[in-house]
Amino acid sequence: MLLAFSVLRLLSLLPYPLLFRAGRLLGHGMMYINRRRRRIARANIRAVFPELDAQAQAQLVTRHFQSLGIGLFEMALTWWSADKRICKIPVRFVGADHLQQALARGKGVIFLGSHFTTMDIGVRLVIAHLHPPIHMTYRPHNDPMLDRLITANRVKYGLGAADFNDVRSMVRTLKSGELMWYAPDQGYRGKMAEFVPFFSIPVSTHTATSRLARLTGAAVVPYYVKRDTDLRGYTITIYPALENFPSDDVVADISRCHQLLEKHIREAPEQYLWVHRRFKHLPPGAAKVYDN
Repeated sequence: MLLAFSVLRLLSLLPYPLLFRAGRLLGHGMMYINRRRRRIARANIRAVFPELDAQAQAQLVTRHFQSLGIGLFEMALTWWSADKRICKIPVRFVGADHLQQALARGKGVIFLGSHFTTMDIGVRLVIAHLHPPIHMTYRPHNDPMLDRLITANRVKYGLGAADFNDVRSMVRTLKSGELMWYAPDQGYRGKMAEFVPFFSIPVSTHTATSRLARLTGAAVVPYYVKRDTDLRGYTITIYPALENFPSDDVVADISRCHQLLEKHIREAPEQYLWVHRRFKHLPPGAAKVYDN
């Protein structure tokens, strides 16, 4: 694993256009080598886009793996490139002032991200151009060595990191009026889980976004990063702080977040992380999405 990251770090020195080409090739190879992830991506896309015929679904799976490969090289750029190089990457911000307005309230901001293949490069671009000090949250990896490597590089340009499940630490960060990056859109089963529709499928979902906002008074500011179709840059859309959030209905709150996420997934479906088993935990009696 360390050898793979060493090679990735070396390849990250390639010119920007070549990285995309190499990423596409890498992703295409990953699709054929990692059969398990290919099956998961197929099952997710089949469940989420039933209106697509089999050929269109297969094409989307292929495009997703190409996007996944590009995302690995974007991750390398994020981790090991100087600010000067990052700032040369073309990026268009839509609604950048919304983040500053939310921070000006002084009650903390939940910077609500999501698991697109552009996740790492998106955070770095926000930091490089808008200069907000960001606290990161993360879900610990099963491999301790890999977990230390990922965490160390992801917080390199932020203020620190908190375990995804360390609610006390997140509350302290928000109550101090700071900005906390948070992406709760993966499968979860625990005390703060509820079944919330995601593409009309009720799936077990972490409800901490609503609960943290209630505990701290923090603003919830969703944002989305889209890799441009010509592979020449990015568009980062930052929304105004969600109004009337949280409400008295936690499930309704998270449904609002899901609806916004679904909108952006439909704009660039290949860029969302379909190799994750998002629909693993379903209500009793629901039809299974995965074979095992």
